[in-house]
Amino acid sequence: MMKMLNKSSNLCNIIHMKNILSGKLNFRNQYRGLSLFRRRSLPKPPYNHIVQIGDPVLRCKARNVTPEDFGTRSFNIVLNTLHRVFRKYKSRVIGLSAPQIGIDLRVFILNLKAEDVKTFPNHVQKNIQEIPYQVWINPEMKVLDYKTVTHSEGCASFQGFSADVPRYKKVLLTGLDERGETKQWEASDWSARIVQHEMDHLDGIMFTDKMHVRSLECCGWSHINEANGNIFITYSSTNWWFNLLHPRRFK
Repeated sequence: MMKMLNKSSNLCNIIHMKNILSGKLNFRNQYRGLSLFRRRSLPKPPYNHIVQIGDPVLRCKARNVTPEDFGTRSFNIVLNTLHRVFRKYKSRVIGLSAPQIGIDLRVFILNLKAEDVKTFPNHVQKNIQEIPYQVWINPEMKVLDYKTVTHSEGCASFQGFSADVPRYKKVLLTGLDERGETKQWEASDWSARIVQHEMDHLDGIMFTDKMHVRSLECCGWSHINEANGNIFITYSSTNWWFNLLHPRRFK
């Protein structure tokens, strides 16, 4: 956290000094401005946004939730924040893991409503099933069918890019729900892909680690050309140009 703070402060200081040298700020206010940048505090996880590739938490192997954690205020805050961020980005995500809000715990949530399946291309819909809202804690996965299927994947933690990724066709997921009760789920086709994607997040793996390298692309490359480059990416939950191109992407 301190290292990130230093980088942020240095960048702000550089911008501030450029403003001074360009005459936008006078020297009487320069030290006041620099001190404001230094005093600025960074938000702490769990975040109310989805972190992006480069954040160290996305490369850590997440820790198991202990029996003592269930029911505690701190763990409930994590679950509530995960739920809130998922709903906040609901038009673009199907799954969301705790590392993606800055928490290195083995937790993720999934949800894909029937009406949302219709947002996928017709040739993809036949392999997609509705996924009721569910929380998975300390999940473990066993491969049931080692046949792999390659399909394009995106990730809200690598916004605006996609690539072809091979995934196993069928897996068995076991774990705990938010009450600490054991459950299991046999997932196949697209559901199995989503499970594998989220399990990777818990082990510090991004889809880029398993992709066909030459398939990586900016999802809006053609729109960028059409707009003569006048397109930008924001990282808030609303107004993503990425959403106009691919209405549903999972984490």
